[in-house]
Amino acid sequence: MVTALQSAHLGCDRVDHRHKDWIEFEDCQKARVAAETAWRAAKDHSTKIKALKDWCLISCFTCLPADRVGVIRLLRLGSTLI
Repeated sequence: MVTALQSAHLGCDRVDHRHKDWIEFEDCQKARVAAETAWRAAKDHSTKIKALKDWCLISCFTCLPADRVGVIRLLRLGSTLI
């Protein structure tokens, strides 16, 4: 029984427990830079506004410390932001 538990424990160490949509921090930074580039390259107003929203959102999740991300998720206009 102990041998079986030891084998199971060793197998658990080799399993990647991250979420299937996990991306590395370096990739997050590349996405942030790409969003900024898209905003700067946008020509018409509506495309520029959409690109700016994307850039701001990605920046919030990649530039701020991790403990602040939970706070940002709770922010809502007309509710928590008055």
